Amino acid sequence: MSCPFPLRSRGPASFGDRIKNFQYDLVAFFDRAFVLTKQNPDESVLNYAIARTNGIIVDSDSWPLFQHLLCQCVRVEPNTVIPTIEQLLRYEGADYEMNTELIAEVMNKQIQCHAPLGHNSEVAWSLWALIKFKCRISDPTAKVLGNLDDPIAALLSLDALARGLMPRTLSIAKWSSCMTTPDLYGRNWILSYEGNVKGWLKSVSTPDHVADEPNFSLLKKWGVSFYDTTKIHGFTPISVGEDYLDISF
Repeated sequence: MSCPFPLRSRGPASFGDRIKNFQYDLVAFFDRAFVLTKQNPDESVLNYAIARTNGIIVDSDSWPLFQHLLCQCVRVEPNTVIPTIEQLLRYEGADYEMNTELIAEVMNKQIQCHAPLGHNSEVAWSLWALIKFKCRISDPTAKVLGNLDDPIAALLSLDALARGLMPRTLSIAKWSSCMTTPDLYGRNWILSYEGNVKGWLKSVSTPDHVADEPNFSLLKKWGVSFYDTTKIHGFTPISVGEDYLDISF
């Protein structure tokens, strides 16, 4: 599909010079993207549109509008959650204020809609965003998370619980059942291992199923971990080049 958007350069000159004109052009740009998304459902139109905004610098007065447009993209097309998060991180790195209420609303709704459908990627990234931006996870969201079989979503949920972002109503019964020696060799091995190492879940039928298993006890002894809770706040967007991370005016 040929480029249908009015961006012609990698700079703000593609949009109106004045704030009012810029905001009008920004809305028109995404309106066009939403129309094209409906007309071309098999094309990644919104992902492309968000990527094109790497070539502009949104001023602080227009930032609230841009946040709403990005979140609207996630509502319309769930697979835009990653590029949307990357844009949010891009501007957070420039000390723009994050609308955490809006982020919480959108990401909670994403999880509620996609967890029952088994869309694990959308759920995991939405959970990651909630943790990254320190947003509260709602009770309805916690309810659907407790039914998931995905080990990554489980670890993110347990991490959020440990950080005080997840309601205590979260059911961990399904994940706790994975804290056995056989599970260290199954599809949920990372949950079984990390749940033990992090102290998030208790072993079943033994005081410490990881320490009792020779192939894993050495990893635990040497402090090996596959889920690093400290990396959440040090993440740098992959698709946003370094030239656009240093935003100046």
